[in-house]
Amino acid sequence: MQQSGGVFGGFGQSQQNKGPQQTSSLFSTLGQSTQNQQQGGIFGGVNSDQNNQSSQIGVSPFAKLGQSNQLQQPNTSTLGRSQMQTQPLLQLGRSGIWQPNSSISPRSVSKSGEKSVPEQMAAVFEKWDTNNPFCAFKYYFYNKVDDNMAPYYRPGPNEDPKAWDEALSNKPDKGYIPVLCVGFAQIGERIKLQQRNLANFNARLHEINNSLSRMMQDHETKFSIKVMDARRKHTVLKQRCIALATKVQVLRNRGYALGGDEEELKIKLLSLEKQVNDPALGARGEEIWARMLAVQDRAKVLNSESLKAGLEATNTMDEEFTRRSKKILEDYHTQLVHLSAELESIKRDYEEWQTDPTNPRPTTEDVSKNTNFNKSFQFI
Repeated sequence: MQQSGGVFGGFGQSQQNKGPQQTSSLFSTLGQSTQNQQQGGIFGGVNSDQNNQSSQIGVSPFAKLGQSNQLQQPNTSTLGRSQMQTQPLLQLGRSGIWQPNSSISPRSVSKSGEKSVPEQMAAVFEKWDTNNPFCAFKYYFYNKVDDNMAPYYRPGPNEDPKAWDEALSNKPDKGYIPVLCVGFAQIGERIKLQQRNLANFNARLHEINNSLSRMMQDHETKFSIKVMDARRKHTVLKQRCIALATKVQVLRNRGYALGGDEEELKIKLLSLEKQVNDPALGARGEEIWARMLAVQDRAKVLNSESLKAGLEATNTMDEEFTRRSKKILEDYHTQLVHLSAELESIKRDYEEWQTDPTNPRPTTEDVSKNTNFNKSFQFI
């Protein structure tokens, strides 16, 4: 009885004991030759001679894959070792690549020129092996580096320079270099590295956001108040500078002859002063005020009469009288507004004229007239 071996454990061994076999691993008896067998089926272990076939228990589907179908005459075996001569077909080297050491019978290759099953398996293994240069799971990713340092990067010791140059020519933008990734394990490591970098970037963004929030809070609590205080001081200093410039200009022009514009302004101010000191203006204001008092008394009388007569008397009031009263009041109001505006303008011009040190000082008679005018203005 023969026990099971590892993967490809019994590859190339001959089977001399015809006793029952127990469970063997995948491809455990690959390449074993048996004597006194007829021509096999697809996988070599089918349609064997029943006289020399023993019972097999738990053999895997490909346990007899590659067994040679030997006739009664002991010729050389197709694959594996015969009873008289033993020669290994394939050996597994240190790099994990199949290395054929024995000659392969022409019967192992089909008429169409296809490779044998062990050779196909070896080719598949080479495609899957990440340490093999012929591995099919290779892809070039791109890393972003400094534009000035990109020309100094070169392919690694285990990389194909031609493939690296081709990947470099297909780079998406300036400053990118190709990086070889072999197998799914390196892809997983690259994804983990990108996730770590993304987490670091997110943490840095949160720090920047917190710093901006603190700066905005400091700006609102400290710098805004300082700016408002500085703006207020600037306004005060501006007003003081304007007043100082005005005084300096007045002192600079003292003793010089007046120009044409200044003479016209002086004449206009004198005429305004005469109009303000005119007694007729005060009398006109007193007359308007008396009329206003009379109108107010008349309105009070009408209001009291309407209250006494009741609501019906109010409704039967003459509309013509109401309209005329309203028109008179509106006319008086318009006159008073115009008069008040004129008085304000005259008073303002007069005050500006008084502040000018170049103008002559008023006499005692003028002072008495101004006093009477001020009394009448206060009365109005």
